[in-house]
Amino acid sequence: MKMDANIERQRRKDEHVYFAVAQHQTKTTSQFDELELINDAVPMLNLADVDLSGEVAGLEFEIPLYINAMTGGSPHTEKLNGQLAEVAAATGLMMAVGSMHAAIREPELASTYSIVREKHPNGVLFANISADLTPEQAQKAVDILQADALQIHVNVAQELVMKEGSREFDHWLDNIAAIKEQVDVPIIVKEVGFGLARKTIMRLRDINVDIIDLAGKGGTDFARIENARRRDGKWDYFNDWGQTTAQSLIAIQSPNYVNMPYFASGGVRHPLDAIKCLALGAEAVGIAGVILAYLKEHDVEETIEWVETWKEQMKMIAVMVNAKNLSKLRKVPVITYGRLKEWGELRGVKLEQLAQRLM
Repeated sequence: MKMDANIERQRRKDEHVYFAVAQHQTKTTSQFDELELINDAVPMLNLADVDLSGEVAGLEFEIPLYINAMTGGSPHTEKLNGQLAEVAAATGLMMAVGSMHAAIREPELASTYSIVREKHPNGVLFANISADLTPEQAQKAVDILQADALQIHVNVAQELVMKEGSREFDHWLDNIAAIKEQVDVPIIVKEVGFGLARKTIMRLRDINVDIIDLAGKGGTDFARIENARRRDGKWDYFNDWGQTTAQSLIAIQSPNYVNMPYFASGGVRHPLDAIKCLALGAEAVGIAGVILAYLKEHDVEETIEWVETWKEQMKMIAVMVNAKNLSKLRKVPVITYGRLKEWGELRGVKLEQLAQRLM
C-alpha cells in the first residue's frame, strides 16, 4: 500500500510538469497588457547606472527575479530541479523548490530537492511546504534544502479539484502562525496561481508573516491541471478560477491595505511584465512556467543566456522609464485600462493616483 502511494505521488509530480508545460504553450493574452508604464524620452541615467538589487526580510538579491516553486519528488523532477539550479547559480537568481511533502514522508526522495543546494551552494533558496504541516515538518524541509526562507503554499482550489486532495482547511492559519513562531527563517506565504485577496493578506499580516507571494491567475492553472488529471470533466467550469496577478497587484494599492512586503508571480511572460510588477511595489518577481517551457526546448547553457537577456532587458526598460533603482521604479506612473480598471475601481482603488505619480 505504501509503495502504491509513493508511485502515485511521483506520477502526480511528473504529470504536473507535463500539463504545466502544455498550458504555457497555449497562452497568448494577459491582463498585464491592461497596465501601461509612462515612457521617459530623456532619461537622466545610463544603462550602466541601473541597479535593481535589493533586500527584504534579510534576503539579499542582485536582481529582483526568482525561479518559483515547481517540482521535486521523483527521479525525473530531480533532474529538472538540478538543471534549474544550474541556471539560477549561473545567473544569480533566487530559487524555490516545489512542495517537499514527498521528502518529508520518504527520506530517500530528499535528494530530488537537496540537489538544488548542491548546484546552487551560495544562492538564496526557498523550501516549500503546504499549510497543513507541523512546525517540526516545516523545519525538516528547511534543513533538507539548507534554505534561506520557507514558502508555505496555499492551494484550496487545487486541493478541492484534485480527487485525492484535502477537504480540511480551518487549521491552516493556526498552522502558519505556529510555523512562523518556531521556524527561524523568513516565512513566505504564496498562492499557487489563484491570487491573494486583500482580506487574506490582512490575516497573514496579523500573524506576522514576513512576505506574501501574490501568485495570481494567468500562469500555470492548477485547477485546470487537476481537471486534466481527473479525466472526467466534472470540474471544468473551475478552470480560470481566482484573481489575476495584475488584479492582486492593483488591489494591494488600496488605502485600506496595511503595508507588508510582497512578491509577484503568476503569468509573468517577459521582462516588461516583471517591471510592471516592480512598479506596483513587488519586492521581487517569480517566473515558473515560462522558464520551464524554455528549458524543455533548450539546454542549460541556452537557458542561462535566456535569463541573462531577461536581466539586461529589465534594466533597459528601467532606463526607458528613468528609474535607476527599485525605489525609483515604484514612482513610475502606471495607467490601468479595460476590465482591470473596472475591477480596481469596484474594489475602491484610487487608480488616478497611480496614473499621476511623480518621479
